[in-house]
Amino acid sequence: MTVQDDRPVHLYRVEPFDRIEVGFAEDVVTSIIIRLQQAVPAAPLAEQLQLGGIRPVLVSNEFGEILGQSFPERGVLFAFEPAGQPGKATMRVVDVILEPVTAEAFILRAETYLDTEAAASAEDLKHAIQLQPDLARAHWLQARAATSMGDTELALSSSAEAIRLEPKNCEAYVCRGAAKSWLGKRDEALADHSEAIRLNPNFAKAYSNRATVYSLMGNHDRAIEDYSEVIRLNPNDELAYGRRGAAHTRKGQTAAAIADFTAAIRLNPDYASAYYNRGLVHWILGDLERSIADFSETIRINPAYGKAYQNRALAYDKAGDRQKAQLDLAKAKQLESGRPLTLR
Repeated sequence: MTVQDDRPVHLYRVEPFDRIEVGFAEDVVTSIIIRLQQAVPAAPLAEQLQLGGIRPVLVSNEFGEILGQSFPERGVLFAFEPAGQPGKATMRVVDVILEPVTAEAFILRAETYLDTEAAASAEDLKHAIQLQPDLARAHWLQARAATSMGDTELALSSSAEAIRLEPKNCEAYVCRGAAKSWLGKRDEALADHSEAIRLNPNFAKAYSNRATVYSLMGNHDRAIEDYSEVIRLNPNDELAYGRRGAAHTRKGQTAAAIADFTAAIRLNPDYASAYYNRGLVHWILGDLERSIADFSETIRINPAYGKAYQNRALAYDKAGDRQKAQLDLAKAKQLESGRPLTLR
């Protein structure tokens, strides 16, 4: 027997393993570590241990180094042979670690796949909350998953629970604010986003979301202020430039709008909406050549952008090119599912 972290560890040798470490706490087994004689590939080992039906998740440290692979439903962790560089995994197992099933493993897998598989992440978070109901992070992530799935009521209740458990969780206030905005509770949404900003004055997403609420309320001056703050915090945020440009357009500030759309395009040359919105401003100013050019770029990037065809048709018609106008109008009708479209 030896001692690790002030806890007794019993050492065993069981063929074919030279060393098995069994950790105890108050006479209860807390972990079993099987030291392999040589590194083995993870995939066949998982099949051998009947883990093939479980979706694993990679485990990293704070430096981005991949340490291993977790199988949350079984409490199994594969420790990998070091790769020597962040973000790389050898996928070769040196230790097999058996521990109790924990909420943290489910949370890790949920967060890893949240943006691509929201429903599966929601199930993982449900398991995590059943295992440990007082984890604010699990409730916050559940709110994010619910948001992705369009379940506004769950997003609202989960973010509220996260705030109850962790009153200074600015991310949870943003989630709840977004849910309230979707439910039409815009004053309450403003309050939540403002609280998030109070808790973290450099929280760009809170400013961006609050700006969206201001825009929906018709308060474009305040929206512009908040989008400007987003840009100050992240000068490479093309969406903030694009959205601020839209707010300037609604206020009739055409020069500022064009400048913002141009900045958004410089940051992301494939930003179709920025070309489209800049084309609208050029249309408003009577600059048909630039308007047509921007609508054409919109269509190049997104050939299914029906409104770009419709507005280019109007620009062609006003420029006297009736044939191109009719062709664009026909395409717009096709893309807009037969909605009645006519040249004005």
